[in-house]
Amino acid sequence: QILLDSRAGIDLRKSNGSTALHVASRRGHLEVASVLLAARANVDAQQGVGATPLYVAAQEGQLEVATQLVAAGASVDVAQETGATPLFIAAKEGHIGLVVL
Repeated sequence: QILLDSRAGIDLRKSNGSTALHVASRRGHLEVASVLLAARANVDAQQGVGATPLYVAAQEGQLEVATQLVAAGASVDVAQETGATPLFIAAKEGHIGLVVL
């Protein structure tokens, strides 16, 4: 929150295209994701391979974060460069809670 209050760029990217929301989503950091979403982070930002925060949450089985992203308006149909969607990757990884989300 201190960094956001200091006007840190909320959607700045690492060299692979990841934003802070991608990282929070992958790691399951629900509170961090909540703060970023409240500060209007781009919920559908795509990494270099096209993965969105919802995609990486689905890949890692982060049900609570994925639920939060969907509630914040994340598109469930954005595919990464291979054509895989969040539903596809959740099914592939066996994350049943995400499949029925």
